[in-house]
Amino acid sequence: MSKVQVTLEAPIRDFIVDTLQCILDEATIKRLQKARIDKLGYIKCMINPFELEQMIGDLCFEGNHTEDREVQRMAYYAAEVLEIYSR
Repeated sequence: MSKVQVTLEAPIRDFIVDTLQCILDEATIKRLQKARIDKLGYIKCMINPFELEQMIGDLCFEGNHTEDREVQRMAYYAAEVLEIYSR
């Protein structure tokens, strides 16, 4: 299965790792954690389409089932950013 290069802001990557750490498989978490931050504060990571769809769904689930407005906002924003790469 071919992978998609995803570019994320470092805080969004950190939010995804912190929020989905118990849900995503260990290899995906490690790949996100090991991605280096460039001079502009972005990371680039290769993710397969299945992992990408799983992350989007899990972030939406998190946003829908939390009462913390900040977590909701970040979860929806991260899902929107990842959605760009799933097309």
